[in-house]
Amino acid sequence: MNNCIHSGRNTKTPVLTKVNGISKTNFTLAVKRNYKNKDGNYDTDFIFFIAWRNTADYLCKYIKQGDFIEVASSTKSVPSQADNKTYRWQECKEIQFVSHPQGQTADSIFEECPDEDIPEDISFKFNDNVDELEEELE
Repeated sequence: MNNCIHSGRNTKTPVLTKVNGISKTNFTLAVKRNYKNKDGNYDTDFIFFIAWRNTADYLCKYIKQGDFIEVASSTKSVPSQADNKTYRWQECKEIQFVSHPQGQTADSIFEECPDEDIPEDISFKFNDNVDELEEELE
């Protein structure tokens, strides 16, 4: 079973793009770990997501940087044709707003946020054929 649920803050306002006419957006969620490190602080993981169709449209319309959301997703691994590496991310199935936890500020999370952009010269196999993409997403 490949189901994941993550709760955290969106690091950047999503931007809608189209891939062969299909709505798509990428976003990164800052997710606080549930245990403290040796210094007594909570570490934050930055998890890369991709959303398609109506979910992408919804994200771009209603979700902004700093919003605390919950994301249901599945992990995907896609080989790159450009550099023979395998990239992994969470494919977003659905999202929902979550109330902001008391005392947590968005500003402190974004200080260490990594670059979420995948280099432009990388083309993934799923972008090559819309029919295969639709079959995979169904």
